[in-house]
Amino acid sequence: MITLITLILYLSIPAVSHLADPSYKERTIVISLLSVFSLAIIILAIYLVYRYCFNPPSMQTNNNNNVEIPDSPTFDIEDLKISCSITKGRYSEVWRGTLGEQDVAVKIYSPVHKQYYYNEKYIYSLPHMDHDNILKFMGGEERILQDGSPQYLLVLQLIPMGTLMNYLKNNTLDWNIMCRLCQSLARGVSHLHTDIGSGGK
Repeated sequence: MITLITLILYLSIPAVSHLADPSYKERTIVISLLSVFSLAIIILAIYLVYRYCFNPPSMQTNNNNNVEIPDSPTFDIEDLKISCSITKGRYSEVWRGTLGEQDVAVKIYSPVHKQYYYNEKYIYSLPHMDHDNILKFMGGEERILQDGSPQYLLVLQLIPMGTLMNYLKNNTLDWNIMCRLCQSLARGVSHLHTDIGSGGK
C-alpha cells in the first residue's frame, strides 16, 4: 500500500520538471521517509493489537522475579526427617524422608536454582491438582542450614518404585503393565486438561 502511494506521487510529477525543479531530490527524500515512517507505525499497531488482544498475559512475577505462589499446603519443618538420597537431577536432589509417620520424597533446591523451586511449587499449588494419577504435594518450605545458607524443600508423595525414567531403564514391561501405565498417564493428562468449569475428575 505504501509503495503504491509512493508510485502515484512519483507519477503525478511531470517528467520534465524532474530536471528543472531543484527541490525534486528533497521531495523524493521526504516521500521516502514518510513511507518508511508510515510502514513502521502500521507494524507497531499490528504488534500492539496482537500483543494485547490475542496473546494471553504472561505469568505475573513479584519484585524479586519470583513467581507469585498461591496458597499451598504447609507442614512443620521440625516434623520432617530426611534419611537418604534417592537421585540427583540437574536442578535438584531427591531424598527419602518421613513427615510424621508418612514416608515422603523431598526435593531439595540450592539457592542457585530457587526459581525452579518457586515454579514447581506454583504448579503444584494450582487448584484441582489433587488427583489419584498426579503426584501428591504435601507442601514446600525453606530451611536455613548451619552455615546460614538456605535450602528450598518440596515434600511430595513417595513412589516406592522410583522415577519413571529409572524404572523404564531397569525393567522390561509386559503388555499388561504397559497398558496400566498408559491408562494411568492418560488419566493424569486428561485431568490436567479438563476444563475446571466442567467438573471433570
